[in-house]
Amino acid sequence: MWIRHWLLALALVQSFGGIVFYSLASAASRSDAYLQQLLEGDDDFELLDES
Repeated sequence: MWIRHWLLALALVQSFGGIVFYSLASAASRSDAYLQQLLEGDDDFELLDES
């Protein structure tokens, strides 16, 4: 009986870890896209500033 509980706990930990990893990865990709957009925005701003 305790083996079933241990397997259930292991499955819960794995699924929770997967959710945390996925949320961290999506947050990192969002911040990368935001930084890229910010850098491109700065370049556009400098071009507009020069003209």
